[in-house]
Amino acid sequence: MFLSSEHDDSVIDRTLQAVEDAASNSGLGNMFMQLINNPVLRLGRSLPVSVSLVFLTVFAPIANAAVTESNVQRINADHVVVTWTDTGPVDVYLTNRPDRNIGAAKRLVAADKEGRLAAVVKEDHRTYFLLRDRVDGDVVVVSERLLPLERGSNFRDVGGYKTLDGKHVRWGLIYRSGATPLLSAHDVATFVARPALHD
Repeated sequence: MFLSSEHDDSVIDRTLQAVEDAASNSGLGNMFMQLINNPVLRLGRSLPVSVSLVFLTVFAPIANAAVTESNVQRINADHVVVTWTDTGPVDVYLTNRPDRNIGAAKRLVAADKEGRLAAVVKEDHRTYFLLRDRVDGDVVVVSERLLPLERGSNFRDVGGYKTLDGKHVRWGLIYRSGATPLLSAHDVATFVARPALHD
């Protein structure tokens, strides 16, 4: 888009304002303003508009990319289904620790765009999945919320919930249940006694 005549100045100004607003709403406003207010770019009126359009095309998808609504649901003793929502491709990794570095985890699939994966898991071990957004590199840890216990009643891991400061509660440390005394010795040894440290 190239606009150069003086009567197009108001169109350029409106275009720049619209792009600035969109960038601000996407969380990229500072980066956009540094680009568009660069003295070199201000030498011509059409160049900032071109830069604006390129900015939106390249950077807006990055701002919107994020793994959300992740969930792990057990379908039988040794299979779970992992689901998530993302606007871009996601790498899925398997690990037995929620704090495991992604380099030490087993990659199950790369650049998945379906948002759904069936995985084989060990019946008597906690399993965690690392979902890495391919666009921004952000990693989300997800696991089964409802643990497959022998005798537990609605025994749930409180991990994964987002906190007020934008972080997440760590998986495998805090649980809630209406009937903790019902847990068997196997339940406690396998899932509850320091599950985040099991190898």
